[in-house]
Amino acid sequence: LEACHANAPKMSVVIQGYLTKEGAKVKSWRKRWCVLRDDTICYSKNQTSGELGVIKLEAKSEVVPIQKKSRKNVFEVKTPGSRSYYLQAENDEEYASWTKAIKEAIATKNGGGGGGAAGGGGG
Repeated sequence: LEACHANAPKMSVVIQGYLTKEGAKVKSWRKRWCVLRDDTICYSKNQTSGELGVIKLEAKSEVVPIQKKSRKNVFEVKTPGSRSYYLQAENDEEYASWTKAIKEAIATKNGGGGGGAAGGGGG
């Protein structure tokens, strides 16, 4: 979990902030402090607490928008061979920032630099 620590010098923070995450076993939603560094999303209870877990992005990972009646700004991070993570951003702006940053991190794993050529679309 060393990738998550603030003193990991090699890994620059791409984006950080609170996201609401669905639990793996108990399907309750809890607010988590999330930090994306390079190809790793670490999450903890807050900025000063220890990590609760890590989402390792792979070249075949995907970010998928999720439509839920009861929740807005939900997206799924699919990691091949692992599991899917459901995350909710606090607002439209945060949602756009997080999904863009994660997609770019995945694109980098695929040898492409940013650019988001995968159908940006309006709206």
